Amino acid sequence: MNDKYKILLVDDSDSDRGIYRRYLLANKDYDYQILEAETLEEGLELWRSQSPDLALVDLNLPDGSGLELLEAIQKTQSRKKIPVIMMTGQGHERIAVQAMKLGARDYLLKDDITASTLCHYVRSAIAEGNLAEKLTQLEEQLKQTVPQITAMVQPD
Repeated sequence: MNDKYKILLVDDSDSDRGIYRRYLLANKDYDYQILEAETLEEGLELWRSQSPDLALVDLNLPDGSGLELLEAIQKTQSRKKIPVIMMTGQGHERIAVQAMKLGARDYLLKDDITASTLCHYVRSAIAEGNLAEKLTQLEEQLKQTVPQITAMVQPD
């Protein structure tokens, strides 16, 4: 049985979204539900309402920067911080560094994206996100268990 994941795809280019959607849906190892947005505002609304597992975000959007969406995701109080892959038509080292400092999992140049590279980066980011979520769950369990064990071993 295939794993099912929600992917938020935020890009103002219909053709780019179509290509990425086709690349992802051709991957038979995973069952992706693709949520699409053309603008920063639409992307923020889908992120808030749909709880995606990963976001693919274009840097340049008509109503702002993809970095703003990345910041909003990273500032959330939610325990689950979804992985974000930034994409851009032009490579700028300074912006790539800024995106990574804000928590982007990867920074891809659109000209270099192929079906296999996109699927590889998405799989890796999802796996990393799943591990981070599992680690958070284990840390919570440990916080609850340690006081109980301490109380059991302390003499009356």
